[in-house]
Amino acid sequence: MNEARVTPPDSSIPAADWEQTPTSVRAYIAKLEEKTRRNSRNSSQAPSQDTPAQKPTRDKDATEKRSERPRGGQIGHSGVGRALLPVEAVDAVIACRPEVCEQCGSGLSGIDPAPYRYQVTEIPVVKAQVVEYQVHTLTCPCCQAENRGELPSAVAAGQFGARLVSLVAVLMGAYRLSKRQVVRLLGDCFGVSMSASSVVNQQQAVSEALAGPVQSAQAYVQNEAICNVDETRWRQQGQSKTGWLWVVVTQVVTVFQIALSRSKKVAQHLLGAGYSGIVGSDRAGSYQ
Repeated sequence: MNEARVTPPDSSIPAADWEQTPTSVRAYIAKLEEKTRRNSRNSSQAPSQDTPAQKPTRDKDATEKRSERPRGGQIGHSGVGRALLPVEAVDAVIACRPEVCEQCGSGLSGIDPAPYRYQVTEIPVVKAQVVEYQVHTLTCPCCQAENRGELPSAVAAGQFGARLVSLVAVLMGAYRLSKRQVVRLLGDCFGVSMSASSVVNQQQAVSEALAGPVQSAQAYVQNEAICNVDETRWRQQGQSKTGWLWVVVTQVVTVFQIALSRSKKVAQHLLGAGYSGIVGSDRAGSYQ
């Protein structure tokens, strides 16, 4: 930026008028010129903020040169296809043998020792398995007392099996699907009818079941000599306060925790207030 420039920034401005322009005005005009020349190629400005005039234009000659080449794989290029599974790893083998000669019509027999192999991968038709448990009540022939059977403890815990409950937790946790999306996916892919409130109940059940292993993992990282800790923003719908996803990484165990705070209390909870090991971090105030 040159505040003492004598030459006007535009030829329509007389030199005499420009010389009489105050220095502060010249500096402001120079600043505007610098801002106008700034684009994504000469600064940290995002490409989406470039004006149409600042966006790079395609080289017409280079475009025409590229268009002379045919689309797709070029001659001499070795293609890369999907690798075939070994025969013993497929579920079924269907032999496609010709029955008669195409030229003379004579019958054909025998096998080809090296047939052309073609494999098709398909998803099996999945239908949810529903098991009904019938609890009988029987009367004792001796004392006439009524005896009622009992459901297995694992069955009595809920109306959905362990694999289905685990799938619901994975869809919501790892794949970040909403409750309604999980309901639609279960209905469309597996024919399972489950309400959104039931999805929430299964998620809470999995959280309670994993509480013990999570505590064990947290105790493990607190005893490690070296760990890496970081946190990032975690927004959840319906919450006005921004959450934070914390992570503690060691060679064997990694612990995640979502908290509504970025304070040192969360770091002390994850590592322990008396942690004496080496912490790799971005040196935020939470780790001091």
